Amino acid sequence: QEWDIPEGTSKANSGVWHTGFDCLPGSLESKLVRRGSRLWPPLAEEVGIPYETTGAVMVGVTTAEETKLREYEALAAANGVSSARLLQGIDPGARALLGDGVLPGDGTVRALLHIPDERIADPFASCYRLPGGGGGGGGG
Repeated sequence: QEWDIPEGTSKANSGVWHTGFDCLPGSLESKLVRRGSRLWPPLAEEVGIPYETTGAVMVGVTTAEETKLREYEALAAANGVSSARLLQGIDPGARALLGDGVLPGDGTVRALLHIPDERIADPFASCYRLPGGGGGGGGG
């Protein structure tokens, strides 16, 4: 038995709330991750779990990586994550997204896939604040 609630698997949780952009379309994983992506924010607000919509960026520097990013963009669309979009490395939107000092001007970044709805949360607060977790969520 652990000494505290957020030990074990919960302690190893990255705290990322995925949109499901890269799941196999139509799979159980896709359905559950997409559903969770919609349900987590209102639940977090209700029980006081801190979270932030940070977005995610995948960077491709080779032709093969750019091709893979295009595949991920298609997966995102197939999974209903319509906010994901591919930006070319020289696109002003890419520069605005990452800042001037991040993208080299020599053309080494071919493309970026921006997934703006990815979120991070405090996985420890989830353990304490959800019902049964021993904290403010009514558990004990």
